[in-house]
Amino acid sequence: MTSAKGALVVRGGWDGHVPVAATDRYVTALKADGYAVTVSDTLDSYLDTELLAATDLVVQRWTMARSPARRRTA
Repeated sequence: MTSAKGALVVRGGWDGHVPVAATDRYVTALKADGYAVTVSDTLDSYLDTELLAATDLVVQRWTMARSPARRRTA
């Protein structure tokens, strides 16, 4: 038996780019294709090594932000 592939959808940033609506269609399609989908509204998801290790695909829809690593040093 094979386990479902994992997908991480990271969305947020400027609301004018409608990140939630823009990614909802992908979430639906990925689930229909058998992916276990995790949706995140924070860039800190990229700091979660366990989450990333279980992720086969990342879909990012984020505008006007700094990476978590850069935010800690800025």
